[in-house]
Amino acid sequence: MLKDDNVYSFSAFRYDIVQCSRKKVGNREIYDDIDLNWNANLNNRLPYWNHGRIWCVAEGAGYVKTTFGEFQLKPNVAYYIPQSTLVETRCDDFMVQYFVDFMPLSDFIPMENLFLFNTVSTEYDLILSLIKKLMNMGDGITENVKKTAIMNMILSCFVKEPSFAIKRNSTMLAVAERINFGYPQKLSVTDLAKEFGYNTDYFSHVFKETFGLSPQKYIINKRISVAKHLLLTGDKSVSEVALDCGFSDPLYFTRLFSKETGVSPSFFKQSFKRK
Repeated sequence: MLKDDNVYSFSAFRYDIVQCSRKKVGNREIYDDIDLNWNANLNNRLPYWNHGRIWCVAEGAGYVKTTFGEFQLKPNVAYYIPQSTLVETRCDDFMVQYFVDFMPLSDFIPMENLFLFNTVSTEYDLILSLIKKLMNMGDGITENVKKTAIMNMILSCFVKEPSFAIKRNSTMLAVAERINFGYPQKLSVTDLAKEFGYNTDYFSHVFKETFGLSPQKYIINKRISVAKHLLLTGDKSVSEVALDCGFSDPLYFTRLFSKETGVSPSFFKQSFKRK
């Protein structure tokens, strides 16, 4: 949402916060069979998180393979897995983990479109303490405000750099707000430029200078982001999702979605939605 001083803020996050239980491994008391839940091969099935994840491993180790790299989960390092990521996981022995799963419920496009993130952070102690704090918090408006603030602190430990030039251009921020709330409607760059008193070329130049991407790309990213959320969390058909996201032609939506994500919306919905 937009504040009066034109500084970005983010809406509440949804959490699924878990500490791994333990089972008997050698002389250690660790409950539950992590291997059974963890060992997954991309060739056999599609392990998938429709949320983002922040990881802290307290003991043991695990292994994660994604489309953007392979790494070992180990103590004293925190890890970040972006939303909508295919993963292959393995745990050879045992692992005691703290993690927070979250889905940005923001009026803006997902943070991945505005910031570049590192997949690891050495601020392990700080992040772990914040995750533990989240685990002990209750529900309610005040608590949710605190959770959002803590989650933003956690994410800030992974931010590499903004992918756009941070400029307090109140008009362009108003344009972004217009897109964020008006994405289901027919939107064209020419109409937006006219609405805010610009010629089309100059409008596109100023918008890109502010956000690092063209207004048309911003509109596409917003609509695809909402589409992914609806496909993963609802029961609407691809055609219904297309209309809800501002696409009058479901076939065009399918082509664009496939181009942006690498898979069709039908495949995305059937294969990636958590059971």
